[in-house]
This record gives sequence, structure tokens and C-alpha cells, in this order.
Amino acid sequence: MKAKGYVVLFTNQLAEKDSLPYHEFATELHKEVTEQPVFLGMESYRNPEGTGITISYWESKDAIAHWKKHSLHQAAQHFGKEKAYAWYKLRVCAIEREYHFTKSV
Repeated sequence: MKAKGYVVLFTNQLAEKDSLPYHEFATELHKEVTEQPVFLGMESYRNPEGTGITISYWESKDAIAHWKKHSLHQAAQHFGKEKAYAWYKLRVCAIEREYHFTKSV
């Protein structure tokens, strides 16, 4: 079965949970990624202790590789390693199936 896109799971722990520079950088990065034609969407969550996950959806593995090399994303990676994160983990997964449910009113 052919995958219907790819998902990048980015889990992380902020070094400082209320870091203004991190939030400003994340806002700028979000604006840029949503302008990429191969980007399909994103969900992001963070708990009060600063642990978070961002789930991004992409058309292909090549699209993910292209975004990884984007200059703003390169700067974000450097900022994350040097200042923003205590740790992070990144996983790339193929979407094999998708289901939907909407409650009727």
C-alpha cells in the first residue's frame, strides 16, 4: 500500500519553559513552513512543564529533506541545540491509513 504522505514527530523539552526568544523564533518558523507548497499541516502541543510535541505532515520524504535544508530551519536547529532545548527526539513516519469521524448534531 502506498503511503499517503509522511509525518514528522518532534518531541522536546524546553531548557527554559517560558523562553520569549524561543516563542518568537517558533512563530517565525511556523509562518515560513506554512508557505512551503509541500507542507500539508501541523499540530503542536506543550505541557506546563515545557515538554512538547509538534506533528507536521508532508507530501514526501524529499519534502521533509528539503525543509531540513531551508536556511531558517537550519538557524532554528542551531538555536534549538545551543539554547532552546534540554533534549529533543525526531521521528519520521509514513502514513499508511487515515480515518475520520465527525459527530452529527
